[in-house]
Amino acid sequence: VKKIKEAIEGRGGMLNAFTSEEVTCYFVKILRKHLPVAMELLCDLVYNPLFRQSDIDMERTVILEEIKMYMDLPSHYVHDILTSMMWPDQPLGRSVLGTVDTITNMTRADIVKYKGKHYRNANFMVVVCGDVNHADVLHDVRQHVRHLHSPRATTFKQAHVCQRAAMTQYLDKETEQTHFVLGYHTCSRRDKRRYILSLLNIILGANMSSRLFEEVREKRGLAYEIRSSLSLFQDTGAFLISAGVENGKAYSALQVIMREVEKIRSKGVTNGELKRAKDYYLGQLMLLFESTMENMLWHGERILYLNSVMSLDEIRHMVMAVTKDDITKLAKEIFCQNGANFACIGSLRGKEKTRIDKIVA
Repeated sequence: VKKIKEAIEGRGGMLNAFTSEEVTCYFVKILRKHLPVAMELLCDLVYNPLFRQSDIDMERTVILEEIKMYMDLPSHYVHDILTSMMWPDQPLGRSVLGTVDTITNMTRADIVKYKGKHYRNANFMVVVCGDVNHADVLHDVRQHVRHLHSPRATTFKQAHVCQRAAMTQYLDKETEQTHFVLGYHTCSRRDKRRYILSLLNIILGANMSSRLFEEVREKRGLAYEIRSSLSLFQDTGAFLISAGVENGKAYSALQVIMREVEKIRSKGVTNGELKRAKDYYLGQLMLLFESTMENMLWHGERILYLNSVMSLDEIRHMVMAVTKDDITKLAKEIFCQNGANFACIGSLRGKEKTRIDKIVA
């Protein structure tokens, strides 16, 4: 392992990987002249892992510590609680990290079986971004990518929504702050309304000029962290509003949030808000393209999930076509009665839980 890291870092590069709900990504960022070395090493790492028992046992202890670390971070762990509420007893509702039991009981045979099932050419995609020649990249890929036959990519268990009433869940813990997240089911990353959804997110809480930031933090000082975000998957999605507030102020902050949610649902948005949101979306996208790493991830995601890459002009056309009525219609669909899910970690006082239960419902 040390030699692998030195082979990249000793050339001024970086090597890493991450796992999300739907994809595992192994990546290298390195100077152009070292691309052949990076390609060879990365392919060897993915195709030919040794899976030595000693390495597995060591990594097991590392992951168990990582699980403990995130459980000690309320702002992170509260999202795991919410996910399990929104997709109960489903793969999507489980933590990407796993649990103490699953990691402890996982065997080498389990890992080898998993790799054999999923690490097939039909599931792989190679993305290279930077000052490169396409023919040279193809040559390097053909040199190092092995042929692992699979007639089709592996499938996944579809998520399903079975919510009939608003739900709340609390984890009582002595913390310096109370952390909570409010979640609503929404459309998938494949849905044509995803640009409408993105603009709704920007207007409501995605940046410092959003409604939630202004009302919760700037005007009332109820939270340092307040934001909305999207978690979009191939077949479903979630609209999330999260905050970290002083103990004893969770209800007050949530009251303001629910008021803003209802306001955007019933009264829509202004022309100025819509224009600023469109400019922000397109501006952030153009800035993203200045980074080779972000460019690579953006193109990779779209090919992997959508099997196509839209040009900037095509995206601009889709974004600019969104109307105020589009946003109002989608807001009414997402923020529907009985559609809220509320997870909270902290020390709630007195009747605060009862008051929260009522406002969420």
